[in-house]
Amino acid sequence: MATRPIIKAPNNYANSVGMINYVLKNSAGYLAGTPLVGDTLESLKMTGAAIMSSQNRANEFCSALVNQIALVIVTSKAWNNPYGEFVKKGVLDLGEQVEQVFVNLAKVEDFSTTGSVNEILADNFAQRIPDVRSNFLVRNFSKKYTVSISHAALRKAFTTMDGLQSLVDYIVQSLLVGYNYDEMIMAQATLGIAALEGRIAAEHISAITDEASAKAAVEVIKNISDEMLFLKTKYNSAHVMSHTSKDDQYVLKSISVNNKISVQILAQAFQMQEVEFSGHQVLWDDWDDAKLARLDELFGMEGGNHVFSSDDVTALNSIKFVVCDRDFLCQYDNLVESAEQWVPSKLTNNYFLIHEATFGFNPFANACLVYVGNAPSVTSVAVSPSTADAAVGTSLQCVATVTASAFANKDVTWSVTGADTGKGTYIDGNGMLHIGAEETATAGSGALTVKATSKADSSVYGTATVTLVASQS
Repeated sequence: MATRPIIKAPNNYANSVGMINYVLKNSAGYLAGTPLVGDTLESLKMTGAAIMSSQNRANEFCSALVNQIALVIVTSKAWNNPYGEFVKKGVLDLGEQVEQVFVNLAKVEDFSTTGSVNEILADNFAQRIPDVRSNFLVRNFSKKYTVSISHAALRKAFTTMDGLQSLVDYIVQSLLVGYNYDEMIMAQATLGIAALEGRIAAEHISAITDEASAKAAVEVIKNISDEMLFLKTKYNSAHVMSHTSKDDQYVLKSISVNNKISVQILAQAFQMQEVEFSGHQVLWDDWDDAKLARLDELFGMEGGNHVFSSDDVTALNSIKFVVCDRDFLCQYDNLVESAEQWVPSKLTNNYFLIHEATFGFNPFANACLVYVGNAPSVTSVAVSPSTADAAVGTSLQCVATVTASAFANKDVTWSVTGADTGKGTYIDGNGMLHIGAEETATAGSGALTVKATSKADSSVYGTATVTLVASQS
């Protein structure tokens, strides 16, 4: 039999009488002068009759009930989803973007006490620009949750000592469950998208079926955890020198292995006390049809399309652990507000909880997933356009399509050959080919070769041929 969780109101309005009196004491409009409720049912009914004696009073009370009590409970319980404390990073009062900044290691130079005056002056006053990287997250979640309260339901709530509390529980449940569930789904979807794009380092393990396979899995996790203590580029998608202390390491664990590997064993792998480690693990469940349908609703998918394909779901459900920095997954709340509308034709108040947020991951933060399956591999790299004509002094955007299995890194390294050295022709890290205005490779049937090489496997690459033509200007 299905049950719903019990929501406990704050102490100052922990029951129906407390709620009514709290609203009346904090009202200065139509409700002013309404008698407070005593400890008897008769007193409750008298106060209820006074409140329901006019539409203005009833509307004011209903509005206060939702805004001063129900929504307070909703927002105070907003950390109830399994990812809450781990993922939520705060509120954005202004703007719609989050800038994530990372400063890479300073360059090292030889030190010498010798040299000419000019050399010393040039060295002393030379500008060393720090390697500063940035990433922007843009607001990508804007939803509303609605609940309606009829005057008939409100009038009925004054007939029993716990009637109003039950009504508030109904309001809170209808808003809170969807609010928290969607936050959880968005966090898990963000993780899934990053994994499928090869933005998270991956280690494969055998299926955990016995003590030996469980021990082998824990050894993999321990190695990952220990390696993250040192400055490395392998565990973040920006490939910067980064590390994560044990205190900042979290492990996301599938419930399918939760009963096979104890908290005590994982705590030892992370070199933490069991009590301390319990706050560093987060459980999640697999993607099923119901969760996928809700995700499609959140993304507005129609016409049979889905955020994740069946192959994607199979891959994501093979993930058993994710070891990551506490800053890897991010949620910033842009707006959490309520609105209301009186509907005269239905004698109903409609209430809306609006939630706008920014979900994403930090490319500078460490993360590594552990999954059951084959080793990640890159099958092919294709560059488009595969052939093109381009005038000197112009630019051409090239795109690499990487075909990979499992969760292989799909990043590529771009290079260009055939250019006349020193003529200003180069290709940047985003695949934008810049052809110098004085490029002389156009002699005869001059052409440039653009190459995209897999970062995961340098033996796999794709090329494109760009034939140079004279500028039309």
